[in-house]
Amino acid sequence: MKSDTATVEKVNDPDPDSSGATGFGKGVLKSSIGLLGGRVAQPFFTFFLFFVSARILSTGEFGFYTFIMGMMVLFQSIASLGLGTVLSREIGQKPEQEGVAIGSVLYLCLPASVLAGLALIGISAGLMGCDGNALTLYILSALSLPFSALYQFGEAVFLAHNRGGSLFRIGIAEQVFRVGLSIAALLNGFGLLGLVACYLFGRILATAIIVFIFFRNRLSPPIRLDRDNLRYIWGRLAAFLPMNILANLYYRTDLLVLAWLMSDSDLGLYGCAMRIASFTFILPDSLIAASYPHFARLWVEKTDVFKSKMLLYGLMILALGFLGAAGMAFFGGTLLESFFGAKYAPSGPLLAILAFMLPANCLNGLFGYLFQATHHEKTALALVVVSTVVVFVCLALGTVWWGLTGAAVGAIVSIWIMALLHIVMARKVWRLDVPSRSPLLRSIAVFAAGWLVIAMVRPTGTLTFCLMAAIVGLAAIVLGGLTGALAPKRIQAVFN
Repeated sequence: MKSDTATVEKVNDPDPDSSGATGFGKGVLKSSIGLLGGRVAQPFFTFFLFFVSARILSTGEFGFYTFIMGMMVLFQSIASLGLGTVLSREIGQKPEQEGVAIGSVLYLCLPASVLAGLALIGISAGLMGCDGNALTLYILSALSLPFSALYQFGEAVFLAHNRGGSLFRIGIAEQVFRVGLSIAALLNGFGLLGLVACYLFGRILATAIIVFIFFRNRLSPPIRLDRDNLRYIWGRLAAFLPMNILANLYYRTDLLVLAWLMSDSDLGLYGCAMRIASFTFILPDSLIAASYPHFARLWVEKTDVFKSKMLLYGLMILALGFLGAAGMAFFGGTLLESFFGAKYAPSGPLLAILAFMLPANCLNGLFGYLFQATHHEKTALALVVVSTVVVFVCLALGTVWWGLTGAAVGAIVSIWIMALLHIVMARKVWRLDVPSRSPLLRSIAVFAAGWLVIAMVRPTGTLTFCLMAAIVGLAAIVLGGLTGALAPKRIQAVFN
């Protein structure tokens, strides 16, 4: 078993020809598996807690709980200032300055998390009122923000050191503690106050563990503050903070539009399908997040290798995305009805459409991360701004014209528009050689043609519709030339 010191030396190895230079291979795969495990486990725990909460709390209390949790997620992006990605990139490209980078990020974000907490209290009170119990809930929510920011930065450091397994164990410990304590609090009559307090205690526990492991294993040089580095990190805020906030807003635009234009029951049908569809984002997001610091280092050390490996990586996750979407389109309707009941049967066709957000999300996530890794923050920010506008317009028009089906179509159209824009900008920024007949573009063309056929045929039965959608996903892989991307040798080439 390798020592912790050996791990640090391998990560910081300056020799680009050594196996530890990029940290790709086993390091990325191990971090991906660890991060994926934690991110898969968390929704299961959260879903179980929501299920129990909905049965014990009144509908009004449960709605208020949903509001509080949503506000915490939104303000967590403000508390961290979007600097988690910056920290991961800096450690990947300048490992010798890791302690300085951590010091700068902490110096900026801890005061920001306090201000974000005050803003959360004020805005929540303005929207939902401010009686005695509500104010206590807002304060507890605000207190969680500094710990959430610290945990996010700890996650960035651990991933840079290929410690995805540690993140998995910490995440499981937090979820078991939080869910168990929350259910006990509900059963003993503590209600909303108990739920929010348990969330805070879970954040404190996870942060304490990650800080303890960090210092015990000396994962970085001593943390210190450097004025030049602080100015450099401060300069990144102009791109990363708006991008982080807009990215959070982007993924909530559909619910805002539907709440504005449709009934509560319609929102429930759509939200049920979207919840299952978004669950599949965990796999590509985990793979991309785990590989981010290594791509950042490749850009500095071997630009040509960066380009070739990025294209291999992109084709692999795109093929996995189409494969997962095809399976979800066909089986998702049955599973959805089994979990949520017959009243959610109309969500089946919606899920068959929304499932194909997955392959587009794979491309958007990869290129979005790598624009930041290669110091093209302004490009990434511009794309996020455009994407937020595009998704709002597509969703609003689709919902007005065709109701819930139109909303799902609008979500798909907007996310694929953004995927194409990411490809165009990647060719321009990195001078990528992506011919028009490449598997990347050919598979997208096959996918679009398949959905045009479905639109013209207009199948009426749910099973027929879901089957045709699944066939389109498989056709994109086979006719688009992506089958080779799933071959064992190609996958091995990605991680070598």
